[in-house]
Amino acid sequence: MKSSPTSLNIPGPKGCRHDGLTLLEMLLALFILTIIATTLYSTLYSALKTTAEIRRIQTQEDEITGLVDSCRDAFGTMPTNATLQAVEAVGTNGNADFEISLHGAPDAFTFGGAGMIDADKILVTQQEMDGTNPIFHLDLEVAVPTNSSTVVAGQTNLIPAINLLSGMKNIQWEFWDSTSSNYDTNWDTAGKKPKLIRLTIQQQDGTNPIQIVFWVSGGS
Repeated sequence: MKSSPTSLNIPGPKGCRHDGLTLLEMLLALFILTIIATTLYSTLYSALKTTAEIRRIQTQEDEITGLVDSCRDAFGTMPTNATLQAVEAVGTNGNADFEISLHGAPDAFTFGGAGMIDADKILVTQQEMDGTNPIFHLDLEVAVPTNSSTVVAGQTNLIPAINLLSGMKNIQWEFWDSTSSNYDTNWDTAGKKPKLIRLTIQQQDGTNPIQIVFWVSGGS
């Protein structure tokens, strides 16, 4: 009895199995990963940009709030014999600055500094150019009286200028004139103080201007 030969089933090319990925599958996976990474980066960048913008706005709001509180205290506590003068001046950059000088107002803008009590305080609205757009800053300068024991020879300021507000589109001061019953942009009346001072602040983002009116102690 003859035995039949054993047959071997050898798979052909169509029966081959590969455990790895084909080149097409790898390219497709890389393409999907690229899309996911790009989406995540865009979302993260947008979130960081929004956070930075919120922080900038919050910082500006804090600066404006601090300025308003300081001005309210300064103008509202001026002694009867204190004087106030507000005129345009030529700044160091050649632009027209605006200065409000307070003399004889020891409680104005001291910020806890003992050397600032007897000093004259000068609010300086400075204008700079950012390309073609003006940018306004508000600084506080302190002029030390010549008879002060803290004055160093040749030094006119006790402390460097303090920045109170920066990066504004516009800062405008106005002073109530009881004679004309209107606000003026300058105040150069010797021995008199305005009854009201109006401050208008325009921010760079184009929102509605912020307008504050301060009452001046001893004003008329």
